[in-house]
Amino acid sequence: LYRVPRSEAVGRALIELYRYEWLEPDAEARALAALDATGTWRGENVHVLRDGTRLAVESTVTLLRDAQGRRAGMLAVMRDRTAQRAAEERAARESRHFQELVEALPVLMARYDPALSRVVLNRGFVEALGWSNEDVADGDVMVLCYPDPEVRRATAEFMAQPGSGWRVIPTQAKDGRTLRVMWSNVQLSPELQVGVGVDVTA
Repeated sequence: LYRVPRSEAVGRALIELYRYEWLEPDAEARALAALDATGTWRGENVHVLRDGTRLAVESTVTLLRDAQGRRAGMLAVMRDRTAQRAAEERAARESRHFQELVEALPVLMARYDPALSRVVLNRGFVEALGWSNEDVADGDVMVLCYPDPEVRRATAEFMAQPGSGWRVIPTQAKDGRTLRVMWSNVQLSPELQVGVGVDVTA
């Protein structure tokens, strides 16, 4: 993994084999403090090889002692996480891009769990209706947008059947106006649904 022949590794300092890069400014100090306090440390850092290759490594380091209890060295068990770390960073980047796309779309969007215990609105929803994420966090989004009980009941039934097409539903804005919004609901997972709306009032 480290591309160093055994003959060049045994008996040499680790710094001759690879260079450490710590992920946080105080990470090295915390690692040394953990070794002093408990005799072991586990964490992640980057190892830069002689040829410049960078490895994301998870290490478990244990302090070794001789029969008299004196420090005799350290045992380091290292696992290469380079591919996994790259996949995690790629997934995080794609998630950011998706969120940017959701915010940029000129439609109303609301992400929610089936119980509506957590609702997240995109910018198009906020701009069209005036309700903010703070509003729906503090209040019932169904009551805010559908104050008429009959409309609210019919809308709840429609939302309970994701993928059932589009329906125009009178939706109340924060300023009291009632907009005609064409809604559709998509279930992305058992815990996540998305409502997509287009203002067709005009």
